[in-house]
Amino acid sequence: MIKSMHLLFTLVLFVSIQSSGLTQTTIKGQVVDSETNEGIPYAHVLFLKGSVGTATNLEGFFQLTLNNANSLDSIVIRSIGYSPKKLRIDNSLNKQTFKLIPDFLALDEVEVVGEKGRFDIRKFMLDVVEKYNQQRNQKSHIAKAHYKEYALFNGKHIMYFQSLGYSIMTELAEDFSPIGNYRFFYENTRAHIENPKWAAYDANLNDEYNRGNVRPSGWSILNLFRRIEVWGLLSEEFVTKYKFKFENEFIKNSKLIYQVSYKWKGDRGLIDIDANSLAVISIAAETNNYFSNAFSKQLKASAKIDFSYYDNTPYLSLANIKYQHKGLSHHLELQIMSQKFNDFEMSADELKSLSQFESNPLIQYKPAEFEFLDFIRKGPTEQVAIDLAGSGKRLEDYFVAYSGKWLGYEFRKTRTIPSNTILEKLSSLKKNF
Repeated sequence: MIKSMHLLFTLVLFVSIQSSGLTQTTIKGQVVDSETNEGIPYAHVLFLKGSVGTATNLEGFFQLTLNNANSLDSIVIRSIGYSPKKLRIDNSLNKQTFKLIPDFLALDEVEVVGEKGRFDIRKFMLDVVEKYNQQRNQKSHIAKAHYKEYALFNGKHIMYFQSLGYSIMTELAEDFSPIGNYRFFYENTRAHIENPKWAAYDANLNDEYNRGNVRPSGWSILNLFRRIEVWGLLSEEFVTKYKFKFENEFIKNSKLIYQVSYKWKGDRGLIDIDANSLAVISIAAETNNYFSNAFSKQLKASAKIDFSYYDNTPYLSLANIKYQHKGLSHHLELQIMSQKFNDFEMSADELKSLSQFESNPLIQYKPAEFEFLDFIRKGPTEQVAIDLAGSGKRLEDYFVAYSGKWLGYEFRKTRTIPSNTILEKLSSLKKNF
């Protein structure tokens, strides 16, 4: 079994170099501790020349795709508590593991901001939010991302939707909603969305023109994240309305973390903060402000949001949301695979022009691009396959058969098809990575 898994690991962690107007290099592997061989979570893998970076997952795995990268260019791998590692791209292609050496001097550099019961928790949180807003990137930026959504009705799966695409935030325009400038666009998708129990939720949509099928919820995740920034816990205006309580302190990835509980109206939860830098690490929230596409209204949901920092700038790294309502259990996940933190421009008007494609995406399925995600168990589980199609092979056949169809067009023939200009714009987004 171990031998077969090693063979699978070798087959999956390949490097693909394709030519389609651009030289595209994909580096995949696992960042591990050189002494324990355990995966290092949230390590940063950076291609500074292209201003692109990614963070490893909880097991230390990562995938970083680069365009126009020269074989003599370098990537840098960094993690708190370890000496940074710089590698030329041509020396990284055949690696399966990337070992970081512990830096014990770095572990001694933690400075404690305060101790439990000895500092003003309210002032501490106001300082945290002020610093977050000073550091966050408010210019247009783009990330390559993985989105997954599935739903169960009375315990049985009735839909599955998984996509590789792009999350885009633009600078705010005068006539733009303050939370409407962060969107997700689906490029490569595998989906099973025709179960009658799932299709029935389309009847909840108030806008007759957009009827056709329940739109995927990548936008809803980003909408909730922006609500937290603009009207919630991370807003300098609204944070003053919250009540806080110091709950715990612990060491995570060589950092001293303060855990603080918060509540105001229908929002409550826990926020983890780097005690030394005041960086927001994660937020676990119970909120009444999640907009459900299935029910076309705001519902109570549980959310977990993680952050990554590049050059002290916070970016969304991972968001999980789940809720239960009237027998439906709905689960969503958005994970950033690589972040472009410079040299990207898109206007609010351009973002608006893509919004129709966001609600009615073209399902295009390219199985090879999902191999790495399937290897780290990010694909549909055996139970998903059994509930939806009877077996994994039959579910895969469905994914292939549905490729090339518009999400809503097959259900409502009068729906307007996005223009070729929009499709060309979406295709051009990959040039940023």
